Amino acid sequence: MINGIILTFFITLLGTINLDFYLLKNGTRIGVKNYLKGWAQNLIYGSIIAAVIAYVAMPAIVFPDIIVPILLVLIANAIVTIARHARELTGAIFSFGSFGRSSLKKGNVTIPIFILISIILLWMLSPYIPLTQTEQLNALTQAKTSYDLISSIDPQKIRQVPLEFAEWKADKIIGELGNRYYVSYLNIQVLKDRLVWVAPLEFSNIWKWLQFRTSPGYIVVDGENPQQEVQKVTSKKMRYLESAYFQNNIYRHVYQQFPQYRLSEFSLEIDEEGNPWWTISAVVPTVWSSGEQVLGLILVNPETGDMQFFNLDAVPVWVDRVIPETVAEDYNVWFGAYKHGYFNTLFTQKDMHLPTTKFGSVDVFAVRSGADLVWFTGHTSPSNADQSMVGYSTMNTRTGEFIYYANVSGYYNENAALSNANSKVSNFEGYHGTQPVFYNLFGELSWVIPILSSNNELQRIAIVHAKTGNVILGETLDAALKEYRLWLSNNGITVSNVAASNNEDLITQSGTIARIATNYLILKEDHDHVFDLRFVTGVEKELSKEGDRVKISYERIERISTATSTGTNVSSGTAAIEARAFDNLDLNLGKGQ
Repeated sequence: MINGIILTFFITLLGTINLDFYLLKNGTRIGVKNYLKGWAQNLIYGSIIAAVIAYVAMPAIVFPDIIVPILLVLIANAIVTIARHARELTGAIFSFGSFGRSSLKKGNVTIPIFILISIILLWMLSPYIPLTQTEQLNALTQAKTSYDLISSIDPQKIRQVPLEFAEWKADKIIGELGNRYYVSYLNIQVLKDRLVWVAPLEFSNIWKWLQFRTSPGYIVVDGENPQQEVQKVTSKKMRYLESAYFQNNIYRHVYQQFPQYRLSEFSLEIDEEGNPWWTISAVVPTVWSSGEQVLGLILVNPETGDMQFFNLDAVPVWVDRVIPETVAEDYNVWFGAYKHGYFNTLFTQKDMHLPTTKFGSVDVFAVRSGADLVWFTGHTSPSNADQSMVGYSTMNTRTGEFIYYANVSGYYNENAALSNANSKVSNFEGYHGTQPVFYNLFGELSWVIPILSSNNELQRIAIVHAKTGNVILGETLDAALKEYRLWLSNNGITVSNVAASNNEDLITQSGTIARIATNYLILKEDHDHVFDLRFVTGVEKELSKEGDRVKISYERIERISTATSTGTNVSSGTAAIEARAFDNLDLNLGKGQ
């Protein structure tokens, strides 16, 4: 296939066409000769403009994108043509020679003026053309409506590390490489069943690129465990990057082979073997310049530059980012706003709802949903003052499956939940919530909000009950989850079964009670831990006393909890293991003889 830059260059040259069509009016040989001579002169300056556009702007060779560079050259062409005839007209007015009269006769500027005005009008009207086809935009989303709850989340899979904190951690680890490279924008993905933030090490400036030519690797920040150390991979030699220049620039490198697509969202993803890959969504517009539709994915090896196109049904299983964030944002707007067309958004606003915005822009973020990653956002009524949800949506980042959940009317949206969380920590200077993430926790729709300090270091985790707006604050996620479950129980809200998914995830320990106080106990055989019995059902724990032999089951992964609100003597911050099952071996209640 012909190089995309070269192809764009030749297509753009169409704008250099000689606009002096009057030279062809009589069909004479000299007229045709002069017309072609004028066109050749246009090609001289037109080639310079076309070369800059093709090599720097690199427009997609799809309609209407490719029309833009042609029109840019045509505008320059029309202005030069009008200026040349205006100069000739001025010469004709002040000259009494034959040259002046001849020039005045040839001063035909009607066509270039008409072309210039037409292009300007088209440019002004272009943004409004998709508004005449808003129902087609709405249908493009292929959204399904559900009245079920989103699937529950394993607490171990909750995203605790927001983008700001991930950036803070990544900047601290770059160390001596900081004078050569910088940590690029972090993208979220699932790697070996862990939610992680990934970013390439990009060149800090053109001089560093000229000096080193390759980047040593990338940064991985765990998105689920704030205590996990940042992984810095420096064994690679990545040549094709966004900060590289000329032929090593990743966009230019891909564009030369795939100019027939809009190249959207260059994300660095890591495969299961730790190899980095650029994932680029191949997108085309379907409604004038709007209505973007993803047709496939391009994978590029940043070390060798090798690339391959995959249809949507053949994308490798480890790839998460197929649907760009911008496409998810647009689809949410089109689905919520344009069910009954554009004019409905101005007047009756029937069945209209809008995705949540942040600083004036639609705000979607990636969260786990089962084994998948989805783009999530809440939907509110068109009222600017409304901070309650009328629904929420998820869009699968691989398949594009769009589901709108319409069962949360009146629930707190992300902005309202964030406001409540910020009020909860207002007495801590500089503390603020960020990136609320929506989950089904224990059967209740909830917002999990990381609380950061003024320098973006994680300090607390807030959980906001989406229906009531109540805020539970914990120093760790586990502490917040415990208090949240306790709050749910105390307020008569049924907590769904949170036992481990199978018995293999539980550890059973037997021993003799050394000390017991309300919902906490210590075994003689294990003085290092306190067992938390608050969520164990039954009366056996109430009847147990020191010296009884007991059997306790708990999750394989220990959790840290606090007991500040229990009224016991167990100190805050003591390591406590949350019991899932409790059996007093000295009591025979209902067990027979």
